[in-house]
Amino acid sequence: MSEDRSRGVTTLILIASLALIALTSVWLPERIATHFGAGGLPNGFMTRGTYLAFMAGVAVGIPTLLSAIIGAAIHRSPGSINIPHRDHWLAPAEREATAEFLVRHTARLAAGVALFALALHGVLIHANSLTPPRLEGAYIGWPLAGAFAGIACWIISLQRRFRVP
Repeated sequence: MSEDRSRGVTTLILIASLALIALTSVWLPERIATHFGAGGLPNGFMTRGTYLAFMAGVAVGIPTLLSAIIGAAIHRSPGSINIPHRDHWLAPAEREATAEFLVRHTARLAAGVALFALALHGVLIHANSLTPPRLEGAYIGWPLAGAFAGIACWIISLQRRFRVP
């Protein structure tokens, strides 16, 4: 997949995540339980407006910042990139392919962060639909397991791409 196509797909995922969060936020109360302590009982709340701003930051702001920082580093300061066997992978013969891979790979990470934020939003919709609001372990377990599996795959892919030349 090309660098532009990767960015396009990631942009669509970010926009879709933000739209779904905004559209489904009407299912949340005005005062949303957003932090939960032992036993799944809420101990932190946000207003709906604050929650939406926070979730927009997590679903779109963090992925955009990640992509911008990595993209800038790759294209403006390749020496700041810390990858295995950097001298080989950033040599003129490999630099363009390495930069394209890192941009695509970062786009996948950004998309994963947006999808994780969307999953957490779903967990909070469920938790706040209960009376009283509470976090049920099974509902948070799947998004966390998915996030850990996604990060593990992301790291393994990075390590495999930049193994000993």
